[in-house]
Amino acid sequence: GEVRGEDARDWAQAILVGHGGITSFHAESPETAVIRLQNPPINVNPQALNMLNVFVKMLPLRSKIGALKRKAEIYIHEKGKITPLFTYNPKKDEIEMKNIDLWKFEFVNRIVLSSGTSLDKLREEYEIMKKILKDTYRSAKKADPKLETPDYKQLPQVLYEKLAEYGF
Repeated sequence: GEVRGEDARDWAQAILVGHGGITSFHAESPETAVIRLQNPPINVNPQALNMLNVFVKMLPLRSKIGALKRKAEIYIHEKGKITPLFTYNPKKDEIEMKNIDLWKFEFVNRIVLSSGTSLDKLREEYEIMKKILKDTYRSAKKADPKLETPDYKQLPQVLYEKLAEYGF
């Protein structure tokens, strides 16, 4: 769920003790989210913010026919710096991946250590997941060629089928 105040400190504390954490939060950008989290009334411990590694920014946009659609941008947060990984290009109306070496970030090493896997295995799984997501989108698009964005109600079934195909 969404965090707004004291609950954000509880969420951050859970992350510090080793639990994964995901939440929604209202802010104009990842940078303003960090500022809001650090200041009253929220006051999240700066040490906890170091463990907050990924921001997904939702962009509500209007399609050419006026329907509301959403695009997501993804940013990496590490050592107080926000690095864009996937951003929306309005001229092309598409999400673009920035030319960034994802594997250089420290949080990737924390994932390797905490999961007991190797960096090579993590990379392999990442590539499989990318393929699964592309296949899932293609399957939804094939079922409805006019589809701009797959419906969230139909994606889980297709996604679970693809995950099962790859042994997950």
